[in-house]
Amino acid sequence: LLLQPWINRASLTFCCCCLNRGQQSSFGPEAAATRQNMYRPDQPHPYAQADCWAQRAYVLRRVQNGGRLLVLASDELRADKEVVMAAVEGAGEALEFADPALQADKGIVLAAVRQTGSALLFARPALHADKDVIMEAVRWPGKWLQHASEALRADREVVLHAVKHDGSSLQFASVSLRADKEVVMVAVGRSGSVLWFASDELKADPEVVLAAMRAHRMALRFASNSLATNRNFMLEAVKQDWKILESWGHTLRGDREILSEAAKQNEKALQCASEDLLADRDFMSEVVRVKGLALQYASRELQAD
Repeated sequence: LLLQPWINRASLTFCCCCLNRGQQSSFGPEAAATRQNMYRPDQPHPYAQADCWAQRAYVLRRVQNGGRLLVLASDELRADKEVVMAAVEGAGEALEFADPALQADKGIVLAAVRQTGSALLFARPALHADKDVIMEAVRWPGKWLQHASEALRADREVVLHAVKHDGSSLQFASVSLRADKEVVMVAVGRSGSVLWFASDELKADPEVVLAAMRAHRMALRFASNSLATNRNFMLEAVKQDWKILESWGHTLRGDREILSEAAKQNEKALQCASEDLLADRDFMSEVVRVKGLALQYASRELQAD
C-alpha cells in the first residue's frame, strides 16, 4: 500500500516518456508503416541512411549472418559481387536486393537458387534459359519449372529431374514429355493427382494409373473410363481400394473374384454385388468367414440357413 503512489507515478512517467518519444514507439500508424516498408527496395528504409551501411566491412559481416540485410546496404555495396555472394549464400531471396547486373550473374544466381528455388524469381530472364540454373532451382519443392524457358520445359533431363523432386512440375512440361511414360510414372509416384496432366494415352495405361492410385487413391477420377472394362486392371485396383466399385463396378457386379476381394476389405462392397452372388452359398460363406457382418447382405434364404 505504501508503494502504490510511487508505482502510479512511475507508470505515468513511463507512459509520458513513450508518448514524448513518438516515432520510436512500437505502436501507431508510423510504426506500422515502418514495418510494412521494412524490406521494400523501392522505399527508403528508416535505418538505411546510417553511415555504417555504406561501410563494406560492416555490411559484409552483417549479411553473412542475415542475407536479407542486404536491403539496407548502399547502392554501391549492392553491386559489390563479394557482398552479394555472401548475402545469397545465407539467404537466396537476398538476390531481390542485388544490383540488376548481379541478378544477371550466373555465379550469383546459382548460389542463390542452391539456397531456395524462389530466388529464381529475381534472376534476369536470360538465366531462365540456363540449364544449370534451372536444374538447381527445380530441386526445391514448388512450381519453379514454370519459370524455365520453353526449350528447357521440353528438355527430358530437366523435366525428369524436376518431377523427381516435385511431381506437380509435370503440368509445366511440354506436351511431348507429358506423354513420356517414364516421366509420368515418376511424377505420379510422387503425387498421384498429377495424372490429370498426363496424355490421354497414359491415362488409359493400367500401369500408370495403378502407380498414381498407390500415391493417391482418388487419382482414379483422372483415368480413362475405358479402364472400367479392363478386368485385370479392376482386380488390381480393387485390391488397393474397394470403393472404386461404387463408381466403376457396374459392369462387374457378378464377378466373383473381384467382389470377393473387395468384400474382404469391407463388407459394404457387397452393395455392389449382383443378387445371384448374394444368394451363392459358397461365395457368401467365403466372405462371411472373413467379414462376419457381411451376412446382412446375403439373401434371406442364406440368412435363415
